[in-house]
Amino acid sequence: MINDIEWNGLQNVQQTRQQVVHKKNSDVAFEAILTNAVAPTQESGESGFKEIWQTRFPNAYYHVMDASNIPQEHWQRNDYPFEKFFAPQFDDSILSWQPSGIEPQMGDASVQARLESILGQNAVVVPKELEEKLKDNPQLAQEMMQKIERLFAQQGFVSTPNTSALIVFDENGDIARFRLTSGGSFSVSSDEFVQAAKKRRAEQEQARKNAEEYANEQALIEYLARQRKLDSF
Repeated sequence: MINDIEWNGLQNVQQTRQQVVHKKNSDVAFEAILTNAVAPTQESGESGFKEIWQTRFPNAYYHVMDASNIPQEHWQRNDYPFEKFFAPQFDDSILSWQPSGIEPQMGDASVQARLESILGQNAVVVPKELEEKLKDNPQLAQEMMQKIERLFAQQGFVSTPNTSALIVFDENGDIARFRLTSGGSFSVSSDEFVQAAKKRRAEQEQARKNAEEYANEQALIEYLARQRKLDSF
């Protein structure tokens, strides 16, 4: 009988095979991709997302802070101080950062220096509310790692000493935004990506409210039924 962890592993293998088909010209060996894709699912069911993330990417940074609401127009700028996420500790000031002048060009020496300073590193940011959910939900941790793997596949991103990844999750365990660096350039989450993430959050919140309203209605119906029974005696 296939258990949940084994089933997730099979799903990851299938996704990996699809990646390889679409990347025939990639110089990354199939065996390496397969190992990386299956590794997270081999974690114990008791492991949290931090353990899975840092097993997949040794020495990667893991921060607990809500960065999902950083304005998209700031996040996309070449001078946004994203390199501060690639450190053992960082303060809340990065969440309220404001541009102080004209945006520098990608080829600007200061921009290139900051890009080069984070190569070979990876970081993920998780809001406190999600961190609490993860303590009692190892399945959610697995799903979050799978979302990262899918994002990398969609973006054609492979973690190497010449790349870096910054992933920001929202409170529901969805990727709210990202920055993927390769050499002297980077790709960021687009406006469409951010809007889609906001739409998912709104739909999930509405679904939660609907479930609560339904539960309350059911409780009221059951209460009235009990009262009618008591009144009939």
